[in-house]
Formats: sequence, structure tokens, C-alpha cells
Amino acid sequence: MTGVQTCALPILKVTSSETISVGSISPTSPATIHVTNEEIDIREILINVNTVVTDVSITINEIDILPKADFEIVSDGASYQAFQILTEGINDSSIENVTIKFSVNKTWLDEQNGTFSDIILYRKEDSANKWDELNTTFVNEDSGYYYFLAISPGFSSFTIALKLAGIIECVPEEKRCVGNNLEQC
Repeated sequence: MTGVQTCALPILKVTSSETISVGSISPTSPATIHVTNEEIDIREILINVNTVVTDVSITINEIDILPKADFEIVSDGASYQAFQILTEGINDSSIENVTIKFSVNKTWLDEQNGTFSDIILYRKEDSANKWDELNTTFVNEDSGYYYFLAISPGFSSFTIALKLAGIIECVPEEKRCVGNNLEQC
């Protein structure tokens, strides 16, 4: 890498949002959150905690610009939907795991020449510079959608996408943003 200049990070535009409040979650009483906003393809979130938490608020923001400035990996496929899950009253240290149930439109997947086995939920921790592939399981289907679930260690940014074919760290002569710096390979 040579020549470090600064570059602007993309602004994330929230296109749809839903906030859900939960009174209390305990290790013996996990919370199941049903997402009712039809524009968001998350259907349900199951939160398992290791300690009692109260007055929890979960906000799911669908975003139309994936934060590509700090990608370490690039999808050879397409991103179906990107979203952030923001919380109040709970943090990752209180979370045992989170199960995210989501759907993917069959028409979109056909247009991408993909199959249901190509779908993966990726998670990016806010402090990390990479997207982690979450264990994603096909659950069932109906006439319009495939349904999946994935288990995450916590909340942050996510994208539903076609499986990554490989890791591209730096293509010669390519310019990319890493953090807030413009680099040329």
C-alpha cells in the first residue's frame, strides 16, 4: 500500500425502522421479538441473556448503503438487505446469543442466479474491520420467500447476502477506503 489520503465515509441512510420495547429478560425467560414492519426482512429475534436486564429497547434500521469503507472482504454476490440493530438497556456482555430469523424474496434470489443454500447472514462488529459469516440455517419456504435463522453473539450491523466466494484484501492499482484513509494497492 502506498499513499495515504483521507476519504469520506459513506453516510448510512435509514430506509425503514422499527423499535420494540421489552420489559425484562432473564436467563430463564428469553425474549422473543416479532418484527412487524414488512419492509424489514427480519421476522423475529430471540434474545438469550446471561444476566437479568430490564427496560430493553431494540431498534432495527434497514439501511440502503452498506458501510463499504472498512470492508476487508468483498462479496462476489449481491447484498439482499443491510440493517443495524441498536439497543438500549442491554449490551453484548449481557447477551448469551441472539437468534435472528429472516426471509429472502424468491424472485430476488432467482434474479441473482442464486439458491437458498447461497444465503448467509454476515455480522460486522462496530469496532471490527471485517464481516463475519454467521452460521445460517435454511428453515422453510412458502410461495414467495425462503426463511432462515442465524445465531449471533450480539447486536451490530448485518447484511443478508449471497455467500462470499473469497476474500479480496487488495487488488493491485485499486483505490479503497480503510477506516478514514484512502489507500492504493
